[in-house]
Amino acid sequence: MPLLPAGEIIPDDKVEAMIHSGWRNPKTPDLHYGYGLFVYKDGVSFGHGGMWWGYRTHVAHFQDEGMTIAVQTNRDGSVDMLSLVLGIKELTAN
Repeated sequence: MPLLPAGEIIPDDKVEAMIHSGWRNPKTPDLHYGYGLFVYKDGVSFGHGGMWWGYRTHVAHFQDEGMTIAVQTNRDGSVDMLSLVLGIKELTAN
């Protein structure tokens, strides 16, 4: 299991605060930003992405499955990295 959700980087109560606290937009109830993590469906999954010239990345952890998926690309253009992560997750479910 990855170290953050296992409470090995910071204490469990701090991980819970990251997942369940933070700013919430009423227009997007299934997504909020919780202190360093983008949280989907109130903690069912969470992660973060980033980009730099010529590079994009997104990592997401899925609590119920105990699975973390990371995707990287060396592309500058528009890439829906979350969709790629979700596609990989769907492939692993079968």
